[in-house]
Amino acid sequence: AVERPDALADSKAMQAQHIIAMLADEDGEFVTPIPPAKLAALRAHVRAELGSLDENFVATVRAFLKKCKDDDLSGMVAVLQKVLQVFASERLLAMSRGLRDDLREAVSALLIADADDWGTTLAAQAQGGGAGVSIEAVAQALREEVAQVVLELPSGSLTQSVVAEYLGEAIKVADQAAARADA
Repeated sequence: AVERPDALADSKAMQAQHIIAMLADEDGEFVTPIPPAKLAALRAHVRAELGSLDENFVATVRAFLKKCKDDDLSGMVAVLQKVLQVFASERLLAMSRGLRDDLREAVSALLIADADDWGTTLAAQAQGGGAGVSIEAVAQALREEVAQVVLELPSGSLTQSVVAEYLGEAIKVADQAAARADA
């Protein structure tokens, strides 16, 4: 069966709306920061549906994000950014391979952590709370091995753009944490 392009777009819009609605409270309101239980449910859903979250999904969420920015809806901007962050982290986790087990554990801990908590996650890593891997090694792995994964995504795609932006922020935070650890 061949789906009509507009039916596919409608389906992806509904999928995006369903995922975004997961972050609303019982009254349908969005509270920021998003409660950890809501983020965990979002991550589990995105992980389970990752194969169907394609370019159309990303385009839909980005369109919602642009509209919310244009309308100065900062709370919804934060919610939509979180959806894209979780999508990007799950995409990277699913595609990452070739890292030593201890390094994979440390990189995964960072990517699974909420982006707002990366500094804390890396500080714990510096104090030996991680997999016994230095922050410098995590930053290096993000720059080299994990960044290679981004190049495997379709060139110029919105998915590649979202994942690359997310990875760039993770590298920046890891580099800053490594510099603080060395100081």
